[in-house]
Amino acid sequence: MKRHLQHNCPARRGVSLMEVTLSTMIVGMLMVASLKSFGQVTSGRNESADDVRAKHLCRQLMAEIMSKAYEEPVNTPQFGREAGEPASYRTQWDDVDDYNGSNNSAPYDIDGWALDGFSAAWSRAVSVDFVTAADPSVVAGSDEGLKRIKVTVRKNGSIVAEMVALRSDKY
Repeated sequence: MKRHLQHNCPARRGVSLMEVTLSTMIVGMLMVASLKSFGQVTSGRNESADDVRAKHLCRQLMAEIMSKAYEEPVNTPQFGREAGEPASYRTQWDDVDDYNGSNNSAPYDIDGWALDGFSAAWSRAVSVDFVTAADPSVVAGSDEGLKRIKVTVRKNGSIVAEMVALRSDKY
């Protein structure tokens, strides 16, 4: 008599090669997507930090400029730096238009010392123009009692921040 053995256990099924391949592909795609997201977050943080630093550079220089007189306090006023006012440092600049045309890489303070944390990749430029009181966006041919001061901060040649202010001879 032949005896048949019956198994009470259900048949076990293994994982096929196709399922392993498909799972690996899905995990790989999720890994790539998460790494891209992480890279974008990191890049966004760096850009935000640069924006904050650039705005600080703008505000610092604009505050310095706005603390100066509208025009040369002594001698005959002329637009721009007068004789004896060196271009290399700003301690002797005494009116707002002395800053016109100043452009420096590796931003420095009023005494000519480089600011900590800013490399030659950073630069600040200033332009000062006579403008009309009726429309300060219009450059005037002569002094009408109002000057527009524009400070531009760049990093690696790209504008990161700009600030514009008006200075009146009545201030």
